[in-house]
Amino acid sequence: TVNPIYFGSGYDVAYRDYKESIPGMVFAILSFVLVLLIILFAILGRKKYTIPASYNYFIVFVSIATIWVVSNIKVLSYSGINPGLLSVIANETFLLFPISFSLYVYHYFTGNKTLNIALVILSFLNMVIVNSLVLSKAVSLIESYVSTALICGVVLVSSAVQTVREYRHGKTTARTHAMFFGSLMLIAGGASQAYNIYRGRTSNISVLMLLSLVVFAIVQSIAFLFYLMNLVVEGRKAGDYLVMAKTDTLTGLGNRRGLEAYISELATRSSAPFYRVGCIVCDLNGLKKTNDTYGHDVGDQMLRDFSNCLKECFENRGVPFRSGGDEFYILFSDVEVDMGAMMRRLMIGIDGSNTCNEYKLSCSSGCYADYVPSRNEKAVWDIIKMADAEMYKQKMKDRAKLGSQKSEDPRLD
Repeated sequence: TVNPIYFGSGYDVAYRDYKESIPGMVFAILSFVLVLLIILFAILGRKKYTIPASYNYFIVFVSIATIWVVSNIKVLSYSGINPGLLSVIANETFLLFPISFSLYVYHYFTGNKTLNIALVILSFLNMVIVNSLVLSKAVSLIESYVSTALICGVVLVSSAVQTVREYRHGKTTARTHAMFFGSLMLIAGGASQAYNIYRGRTSNISVLMLLSLVVFAIVQSIAFLFYLMNLVVEGRKAGDYLVMAKTDTLTGLGNRRGLEAYISELATRSSAPFYRVGCIVCDLNGLKKTNDTYGHDVGDQMLRDFSNCLKECFENRGVPFRSGGDEFYILFSDVEVDMGAMMRRLMIGIDGSNTCNEYKLSCSSGCYADYVPSRNEKAVWDIIKMADAEMYKQKMKDRAKLGSQKSEDPRLD
């Protein structure tokens, strides 16, 4: 019968056979480096993903637990790998438990940060010092377990205290229940392991300790999945609300807030020191007269028709926005775009839309394009102001052709 889990003389065997088992030693070192890389990836990957850092470190914890358990399966020794070195891998990963677990608890709770920072530092020193001392035979394997268990115990107690606080203040979540239940299991497993050591059964890991690790991983994984599902749902809602906030509900175009966001994105998009920006400003003519003559429903339809015209004219070329009222902006970020051709395209599109409506679409428009420095939103707004000035000039010319004698600002029509 194969005893699947064992501890004990692995360090002695490994220490004696290091020079005789180069492939095994390489395997042990690479496995240990792999664990360190997992931790490094979790730390560096915090900013890239929306998953909280606490769950990054939980993934590390489960990874280390998996390596630890797998490394202790004696049947692997039949593959030709030195069983002593397998035990070294197991014990090294065990000594990494306090680091990953302390990081997990530290980023999960916002309570006693000073204590948890101290635990992270102590855990790291514990791993380095104990590993070195055991390999040099300065301390025994049991003493290293006691040192590691003490740190894990303090971590569990601090997390249990914080969990009880959440229960008392009614701020519980699925993660709170999972942490509480998992902590109890780990405490029970640790007590069982300590009892085994006290009774002299040091060659085997406590079955309850192994079970507690498995249960802890399972309950935390379930809580993690529930959190991810909630994160996806909330993320979609937040994304929908964000889109709605930047969209004009009547026309479906971007509104003033959407224009500001697009300009901010445009200013940081290019990696070149300068990039070209073009803008067409349109002022829809006759909206007030249409509202007064046919009603606001027809005026709203007029705005929708003009917006659809802009979408069709500048699809895959420019981005149209309704700034408010009867004023529209179209922004271009393509270096090769011909602004004169875009203006002609607009006029042709408007003429094609005037078929069977009570009103005739027409607009005063102006355009401007120039190179602007990267990361300079003000420069983009200056382009819009120049296009607006050109539109104003065009509107004055149109008024002059009609013989208008009005003295007020024509943009108020």
